[in-house]
Amino acid sequence: MNLRWIGGLLGGIVVLGCARNEGPATAPVAVDSALAAYEAVRADKAVATGEKIGRNEALLRQWAGTGDTLELYLLGHRAGLHRNAGELDSAVYYSAQLVARAAALGDSAALANGHFRLGFYSRMANRYDASLEHYYQAIQLYKALGDSLNAGKKLLNLANLLNFGGNYQEAEDMAVEGLAFVENRPVEEDNRWMAGLVNALAISSKNRKNYDEALAWYQKAMEVESTPLAVLNIRNNMAAVYILQGHYEKARDLLEELRADPVLAEEKRATDRARVLDNLGLAKARLGEPGAEALLQEAYQLRKGLDYKAGLLFSTLNLSEFHAAANPERARAFALEARALSEELENPDEQLMALAALTRVAEDPRPHALAYQALADSLGGARARARDNFAKVRYETEKNRQNYLLAKQDAAQKTLELRQARTRNLLLGVLLLGVAATGVLLMRLQRNRARRRQLEASYETEARISKKVHDELANDVFNILNYASGRSLQGEAEREFVLGQLDQVYAKTRNIARNTAEVPADGAFDRRLKELIDGYNDERTRIVLRGLDKIPWQRLSQTGQTTCYRVVQELLVNLKKHSGASLALLEFTRNGRWLEVRYKDNGVGLPPEALQGRSGLANAETRIRATGGTLTLPAENKGGLACSFTLPLN
Repeated sequence: MNLRWIGGLLGGIVVLGCARNEGPATAPVAVDSALAAYEAVRADKAVATGEKIGRNEALLRQWAGTGDTLELYLLGHRAGLHRNAGELDSAVYYSAQLVARAAALGDSAALANGHFRLGFYSRMANRYDASLEHYYQAIQLYKALGDSLNAGKKLLNLANLLNFGGNYQEAEDMAVEGLAFVENRPVEEDNRWMAGLVNALAISSKNRKNYDEALAWYQKAMEVESTPLAVLNIRNNMAAVYILQGHYEKARDLLEELRADPVLAEEKRATDRARVLDNLGLAKARLGEPGAEALLQEAYQLRKGLDYKAGLLFSTLNLSEFHAAANPERARAFALEARALSEELENPDEQLMALAALTRVAEDPRPHALAYQALADSLGGARARARDNFAKVRYETEKNRQNYLLAKQDAAQKTLELRQARTRNLLLGVLLLGVAATGVLLMRLQRNRARRRQLEASYETEARISKKVHDELANDVFNILNYASGRSLQGEAEREFVLGQLDQVYAKTRNIARNTAEVPADGAFDRRLKELIDGYNDERTRIVLRGLDKIPWQRLSQTGQTTCYRVVQELLVNLKKHSGASLALLEFTRNGRWLEVRYKDNGVGLPPEALQGRSGLANAETRIRATGGTLTLPAENKGGLACSFTLPLN
C-alpha cells in the first residue's frame, strides 16, 4: 500500500462525489471563449465522451503549470470523463495528477476531491486497499476543512467498503462517526445519508450475528427514509433477518404484505420483486408450506431474464436447498450453477456459500469440502491483512509520521547506548538494586496514598448519602408528619394520600440503597454490568456496546468492579438526564494489565457543574484514583461527551 498520501482514508459505495462529469462544488468563471465552448460541450449529453476528452485535453495543455485553480477543475473533469468511458486506469492517473497539483498549490478542497476520486475509481477497479487509503485521506481533509456533510458522506462510503471487506467492527466505528456529522441536519434531503449510515450499522450487526441490533438499526433507517421503495427494501432486509433468526412465520407474514405492495408491480422494479419473492419462497419452504417452489422459480426466472447474476446466485442456492431432500440430482444441478456464478462474480463469500451447498448435496462431498476449507483459510488471511493495513493507515494518518520516525530513531540510539553501558560498567548491578529498593519504597508510598484516597472516597460517599437522605427523605417524612398531625386520617382519601407518600419514601430509600451498595462478588459481574447498560437502552437512545465479553473480569478486584459499575452508572445517568443524546458508545478493552473503558455520545456534553467538579463524576474520579486508575474528562463543554477511564487488573 502506498502510504505517501496518508491523512485520511476510505469510502464505499457512492452515488455522489464522482457522479458523471462532476467537478468542484463551484466552477470558476469562464475566462475565454474556449472555456465557455468546453463547458457547453461537456454539458451536452449528445456529444461523445471522446470529443469531450479532446476539448478537456486542449484546455489542460493551455493551463498546465500556471498555478491557476482552473487546472484542478479540469483535472477533476478529465478523471470523470475517463470513468464515463470505462477507462479506469486513466481515471486513476488523472485523479493522482489532481492530488499532486492540489498539494503543490495548497488547495485543500481540491486535494480532498482528488483523494475521494482515487478512492472511488480504485473501488471500481477492485483495488480494495488503495480505495480504503484514499477514502480515509479524503475524510480527514473534509474534517479539517469543517465540511461536516462531505465528511459524513465519505464515512458512509468507508463503512460500506469495510462491510464489503468483512471488517465489520471498523465499519461500525466509521458509521457511528458519520452519524455525528449528518444527524439532525436542517436540510431534509440530507436524511438519506443518515439512512445510509444506519443501514451500514444494520449490515455490520447482521454479519456479526447481532440480529436484534440489526433489526433495531433497520427500524431506525425507516424513521429517516421517506421513499416507498427504500422503505420496502428495508422491510425486505428485516424479513431476511427474521429468516436468519428462524422466525419463519414472522418473515412470511411481512413478505406477503410486501408482495402485495403496488410499488413492486412496476416493470422497472423486477429486481426488487425478485428479492421479495425469493425470500418469501425460502420462508415458506422452511415452514413446509405449499407454493414455496413456485415462488423460488418465479424469482429465479425473473433474475435470469434480467441477467442479474448476483441475485441469480441466491436463487440457485435457495432452490438447491429446497430440492436437497426430495430431488438430490436437481439440488446438485442448482448447486453447480451457483458455483459457476460465484466464480464468474469473483466474490469469495459467495464462492464459499456455493461450495457449502455442493458439500451438502454432492455424491462425493470431500473435494468440495476441501476446496471450501482452502478458500476459507485464504479469505481469512486476506481479510486479516486488510484489517492490519487499515489499522496502519489510520495510525500513520493520525500521527506525524516524520516525528514518529525521528522519535523511534532516537529511542533506538538510546537503547544502543544503554546496552553498551551495561557491557562496560559492572556497577550497573548496584544501580539496579538501588532502583529496586526505590521501587519497593514507592510501592509502599503508593499503597498508603491509595488507602488515603479510598478513605476520601468513603467520606465523600457518606456525605452524598447523607445529603440524599436529608434532601430526598427527611423533607418528605416531615411533610407526611405535618399532614397527618392536623387530620384524623379517618377518610379513605386521606389514608390513600398518606400511604402513597409513604410508598414514595420507600421507593426513594430503596433507590439510595441500590445506588450506593457494593456490587455482589458472585462471578457474574459482566452480566450485571450488561443489565445496567440495557436498562438505559431504549427507543430514544441507542447504546452501542463493544468488548464487554472479552475482558477477564475475574482479574478485576471487588473494589475495581464496584468502581467500574458506579462510573458507568454515572455516565449513563448523565446520558439520560443531561445529554439529550440519541447515540452512545461504550467500549471495553484490555491494554496489558489495565482495563480501559471508552465512552462517547452525540449529546450536548457535560453539565457545567461536572466541569467544575461538583457532580457524581467528581466522586467517580475519587473512586477511580483510589484504585490506582485514571479518569480523562473533556477540558471544556463542546459537542458530545467523550471520556475514558482505566482500572488496574490483578
